[in-house]
Amino acid sequence: MTGFTITAGGSGYGLSPKVTIAASPAQSGTDTPGRFKVRTLLHVADSGVTKLLSKAYLGPLAVAPNDYGITTSQSLLKSSDLASARRISAAHLPAGRVFTGSGNVTSGSSLACTISLPYNDPTNPFVHPFHPDHDNKDARFEAVGEGVESYTVNRAVTFTFTSTSPTGGVVAGWGSSVIGGTYREIITGLHSSSIQLDGTFELRRVSEIGTLSQ
Repeated sequence: MTGFTITAGGSGYGLSPKVTIAASPAQSGTDTPGRFKVRTLLHVADSGVTKLLSKAYLGPLAVAPNDYGITTSQSLLKSSDLASARRISAAHLPAGRVFTGSGNVTSGSSLACTISLPYNDPTNPFVHPFHPDHDNKDARFEAVGEGVESYTVNRAVTFTFTSTSPTGGVVAGWGSSVIGGTYREIITGLHSSSIQLDGTFELRRVSEIGTLSQ
């Protein structure tokens, strides 16, 4: 609340009425009983553009000269070498999606990215294709819009990179093969109020290939 308008002031007061608006109580988060670990995949291109990936494949590419590369689609790998290729997935992100971040992956900088799940996306937590109350269809099986049975969910994530490990101690390769810092995520659309999560993260380099094939 930032203010109010008096539409009917009343009459007959012995003293002028006084209305005050107290500040809302300070909100503080609580620690979870244990760490909730999730895998995060970031690809930093030679141009500096960083993308958040739900999955990545590493192996010889299908296009000649079949150089070893990174791709977001298995179909772009050389079919005869699939057995030796690697796949890395992040289960907490919608499958097959790529999200472009803004910022830099360097010590002292931050990277921001928004993960959006439209109200009719198959991975939206409100959507259940076989449940009549959550299939985004009315009693006549005609499509309904956002806000009737499901809502768009947005996850605004921020990676803030620190010069040393945020958990303390010395980590071998920090700043070269290992980088990390503090993580914050604000979720809107899932609840009437926004949900905020805070924690720490560490990223370990698995490849220096600066081109992402899509």
